[in-house]
Amino acid sequence: MQCAATPLRIETVERGGSLVLVVEGELDIATSPALDEALVRARATNAPRIVVQLDGVSFIDSTGLHVLIKHTGATVGHARIHLTKGSPQTQRLFELSGAFDYLPFVVD
Repeated sequence: MQCAATPLRIETVERGGSLVLVVEGELDIATSPALDEALVRARATNAPRIVVQLDGVSFIDSTGLHVLIKHTGATVGHARIHLTKGSPQTQRLFELSGAFDYLPFVVD
């Protein structure tokens, strides 16, 4: 689902044995379903590790955060899905929500 006012692009690439979802644009109520669908497809693969690269996200709201929590929370214990800390806008939401404490981030 894409809208001209809130563009979102998700490219799926293989990098270093991981399936990487490169997310760019605005992740909000209008575009979050596209990320949700991409993560459902990624989880259906046999990729041992999935990385959601958020560096190109210019805006994220609570709906986008909910999608990330939904998919990363489904892998309690050994996390299969990892996130990059993302853009400053994304990091700000993670800080305000306390998500840095419980989401599985890629170690720098």
